[in-house]
Amino acid sequence: MRIELFSTGCVNCRRLEFNLQQALSELGIEPEVIRITDIAEMERRGLRSVPALAIDGEIKFVGIVPPVGELRALLGGKQS
Repeated sequence: MRIELFSTGCVNCRRLEFNLQQALSELGIEPEVIRITDIAEMERRGLRSVPALAIDGEIKFVGIVPPVGELRALLGGKQS
C-alpha cells in the first residue's frame, strides 16, 4: 500500500497527518507514506484544496480531516 499525503503544512494538514499516523499505529501497519508539498504536483493531480490523501494512487479525501476511526476502517480494508 502506498499513501500520499498532500500538505502545505497548515493546521488541518498537520491534523490529517496526526490522524493518519494514529490509524496506522492502531492497525500495526507501516505502508509507504509520501508527503507531497509541491503545489505544481497537487495541481497536476487536480487538487484544489488541502489536505488531501490518496491511497494507491486514488484520491480518497480532499479538503477535510477524516477522524482516526474512518481512516482506520479505510486502511484496514486495504491491507493485503
